[in-house]
Amino acid sequence: MCENELAANFRVRAANIDDLVQVCEIEEVTFSRDPYPRFLFERLLNDESCLFYVATIETDEVIGYLVSKVEDHSAHLLSLAILPAQRRLGAATRLLEELIAASTQMGIHEIRLEVRPDNWAAIQLYSQFHFSEETLFSQYYSDGSPALFMRRVNE
Repeated sequence: MCENELAANFRVRAANIDDLVQVCEIEEVTFSRDPYPRFLFERLLNDESCLFYVATIETDEVIGYLVSKVEDHSAHLLSLAILPAQRRLGAATRLLEELIAASTQMGIHEIRLEVRPDNWAAIQLYSQFHFSEETLFSQYYSDGSPALFMRRVNE
């Protein structure tokens, strides 16, 4: 299967416990400086206030995931990651579309997130979905790196 075919053949669905091994592998590869531990993903998966989605290919292999915590009328995008070999094929876009559609349907007024300021690809993607850059938090991550706070108001 060529890369362009893959983009047309993946699907987004709710995550389940069987996905966690692959989700954690993607997390480790993507966020090697400070990955979330498996127990946190287990907790988020079992938390009814979380929206947890995976992007899979036809073999049901997980190529990406998104997890967001809903509180009051706000959603906090905790993590979004795609396997490096599968990036720029539309999986992150489809995951964000799913989050935005679900949050809008739930009456959520805003989605917020933090991203490393040097992660230009992610910032560009979020900007395409009308996330605005709000504030820079110094020494936010465990390695002392700053985080850029971004926010999207749902219409």
